[in-house]
Amino acid sequence: MRTFAKIFAILFVLAALGAGAYALYRLFSGVSGIGTPATPITAPVRSTTETLSPRVKALSQQRIFDYWVDKATNAIYLVTLDGKIFRTFGDGREEEVAKQTLPGLHRVEASPTGTHALARFNYPGLDTMAIFDTATRSWARLPEGTFAATFNPAGQLLAYLRRTNGRTALFTLTLATGKTVEIAALAASDGDLRWVGDTILVVPPPSAQIRTPALAYDTVKKTVRLINAGAMSLSDAQSGNGLRMYAENGASAELFLANASLTADLRRLSFLTLPAKCAFGGQTLYCGIPKNFPSRVTLPDDYLKEKFLSADTLISFNIENGKNDTLLLLGDDTAPVDAIYLAVKGKQLLFKNRYDEKLYAFELPQGKK
Repeated sequence: MRTFAKIFAILFVLAALGAGAYALYRLFSGVSGIGTPATPITAPVRSTTETLSPRVKALSQQRIFDYWVDKATNAIYLVTLDGKIFRTFGDGREEEVAKQTLPGLHRVEASPTGTHALARFNYPGLDTMAIFDTATRSWARLPEGTFAATFNPAGQLLAYLRRTNGRTALFTLTLATGKTVEIAALAASDGDLRWVGDTILVVPPPSAQIRTPALAYDTVKKTVRLINAGAMSLSDAQSGNGLRMYAENGASAELFLANASLTADLRRLSFLTLPAKCAFGGQTLYCGIPKNFPSRVTLPDDYLKEKFLSADTLISFNIENGKNDTLLLLGDDTAPVDAIYLAVKGKQLLFKNRYDEKLYAFELPQGKK
């Protein structure tokens, strides 16, 4: 009997040691060096309006890919993860406004007025770009071979790049009439388009590993020049401002305030974030600033590949005097915010929270808009 008791005791001790070792493994295996753990995108969701802040509210319970605001009607258009389009005014009422579902979404961009939107998606299994008209609630596909497009600052024209038979050409499309004109042949096979003033930029995909310069096409002089758009950038034609993030694979990143055409840096910013986590509202820059980044992270690549989620503080930066203010500081006892796709709408700062992929509105303080 005593022998059986000794064996049972030994087995109990071994089991306890094994459980303790497994617990330690679980505790430390998810930490990627010093800084924020590299949390997977499927991590348990804690973000709710009650735990964020009284000044933050969810505008919809839909999980979204992206969104835009129609400035003519003040309506918000939601693009869900499964490619459906809904319209909401943030009061709980939602209406599906398009019959066509967009499979394999890559990108959504609204016109400056918000009356039209571009979408790049796979249909039916092919890379496709189309324009959505909020007035007619209809889609119009761009020609086959189109891989990049953007609106002019007035929202009346569309520029797009189309590749056919190994040749890439730049076109303009008049939205009101449907008239298309080829304006230039460019040596480009990938990237995004931006229209700033009289310049159309062909910006390479955001990455610290791509050294390809951006192309700047002058629509008046009909000339092309090369510029350095950095590893990731943001251009705001309305305010005339931009952001450039410089980063090399494995090296520390830096963020600079620039002009909208990305031809000149104005100042190095004291904080670090991704341009995709910022928006301009007049002469104020709003950003979600990660409290820290995982160690050995490559920006912007690892963030865009959703290898980690950040825990942000929302700040405003005054472009004229260089002062930045904290708008929303979340503590350890509140749900985290990973803000992306920021936009200023009246007295609200809108953003998508990557933790639950929902759209939120933050009430700006008096005098901030």
